[in-house]
Amino acid sequence: MISVPSFTSKQPILSFVLLTYFITWGVWFSLPFFSGSDWTLLKVLMGIGMGPGLAALIINRLHNKQPIVICRQWVVAFAKVFTLIVTINISSLFLGDASNPTLFADATAQGGSIIGGIGSILSAMVCAFIYASCITSKDIYLRNIHAGCVPVRWWCMVLLTPVLLHLLGYFFLWFTKQEFSIFIEPDLPFSSWVLYSVRSILFTLLIVGIGEEVGWRGWMLPRLLQKYNPLKSSIILGVVWGGWHLPLFFNGFYSHGPESIIGYLLLGPVYAVLYTWLYIRTGGSLLLVIVLHTMMNSIDLILAPSPSIVFVLLLVITLVITDKMWRTKDVYW
Repeated sequence: MISVPSFTSKQPILSFVLLTYFITWGVWFSLPFFSGSDWTLLKVLMGIGMGPGLAALIINRLHNKQPIVICRQWVVAFAKVFTLIVTINISSLFLGDASNPTLFADATAQGGSIIGGIGSILSAMVCAFIYASCITSKDIYLRNIHAGCVPVRWWCMVLLTPVLLHLLGYFFLWFTKQEFSIFIEPDLPFSSWVLYSVRSILFTLLIVGIGEEVGWRGWMLPRLLQKYNPLKSSIILGVVWGGWHLPLFFNGFYSHGPESIIGYLLLGPVYAVLYTWLYIRTGGSLLLVIVLHTMMNSIDLILAPSPSIVFVLLLVITLVITDKMWRTKDVYW
């Protein structure tokens, strides 16, 4: 019989993928039993199932014998992220939340409940644990969750590129004389729009960004790049990443039907190429990838949708060609 450490040593990437799916799917498929049809409660509980980040730490412990070092730096980092996430979750429960500003205008607060309280704490604990463990990790790829000496141009790139791509989508609609609106809900009070936007960005940054990217780009991508070229690595990771979202089409978090998972499987590699390119060009900056992921996700939540995917695809094709991403190359970290 093959032991778990032996299997993870021989098949670390496969072990990571299986463990990631096991953790996330196990949690996300079971969430409706606790949240019912309440979308806000479902969102609060989602952070518990951030399998990519947890799997990265577990596989590192089993395969690389890297224990989690709990020191003063770990405790401080854990406390900061834990406090922020609990605050976001409590705000969502008592002030209401929704999947977009239009629904937020009529959102009804879920209020306090045992499930909401326990879920808020567990979700915060999981993501704070992932973050704190990364900044004290001996794994250089995970430690790159720190900013380090990152040139200003890269910060401008990750913050402005998603906005520019979205605006190009609006320009396309204007140029083709189609009706469009920049804001999803023009009549939403400014204070409500700010609350929704800030909370959505922080939720995406702390839970989605950290919970996912620590695993996808912080652990899996560097291992894939040791075996494959950047393009092939991105395609493999993108398909795994897209399929990982499957439970969200069944548990009520996504409004579109399960057939949309095909779109995720196709778009996953597209966005993965963009993130891989950024990761390599910035010398393995996990933080910048987290911020870009946050911006790409948040722009569609805050503003009205635009056909920006067309321009994302054009950008990705340009990067693949100009950077010759089909070639095996040295990685710059």
